[in-house]
Amino acid sequence: MESQEYLYETKVRDDLVDAMGHLNHASYLTIFEEARWDICHAQNMTIESMQARGIGLVVIEAHIQYRREVRAGEGLLIKTRFRDVHRKLWRVEQTMENAAGQLCSHVQIKGGMFDLKERKMLLADSEWRAIFLGQKL
Repeated sequence: MESQEYLYETKVRDDLVDAMGHLNHASYLTIFEEARWDICHAQNMTIESMQARGIGLVVIEAHIQYRREVRAGEGLLIKTRFRDVHRKLWRVEQTMENAAGQLCSHVQIKGGMFDLKERKMLLADSEWRAIFLGQKL
């Protein structure tokens, strides 16, 4: 089962730009993560609430493709869709578009829930599956 498409708008901050004047390669992942946290916050899932439950989210694989240069101050639209939420792993796909609607980057991520005390992956219960898939319980 896959989620609805989530949209996140942002502007490239100067501190994310490298000496060549464009978005640093690692900063693409930072912006993609900001978009995922925006989804979590919309579902009332914060770092504090997760820590109180002894859980966290972990990325175990990220495959990114850079398609177009992104410069400081440029407006971006991040589109996010959870493609699968299995027992322990979820798969999310995100795209980054500039103001002209041109694809700048694409990332595929695998991750899951992590037990902060036992330091191991957890099964995604129905509550978390609903959150990832954008469903209300």
